[in-house]
Amino acid sequence: MQRVRFVIATGIVGVVLASCGGVDREGTRDNIIESFQDELGQELDAECVDGVLDEYSDDELESIDDAINDGEETEAAMDLVLKIFECAPTGG
Repeated sequence: MQRVRFVIATGIVGVVLASCGGVDREGTRDNIIESFQDELGQELDAECVDGVLDEYSDDELESIDDAINDGEETEAAMDLVLKIFECAPTGG
């Protein structure tokens, strides 16, 4: 079950980053939070998601997005998704 959630979340992040037409960090954050809530029933802390996105340059985020859209499970993409999952409240 956890693996299924991880795969779904990876796809959500890929779609979200691509839908922003570049890296609109606030829009990306809001879309990630909304997508996790809608698709996984998972709440995320907005400040935490901002902090995660701030760890990456625009080029890195675009590279992660490209990899996800190509169906690749890169270390960077997995790292990003795991960090975003850590933004869920304890017990969430």
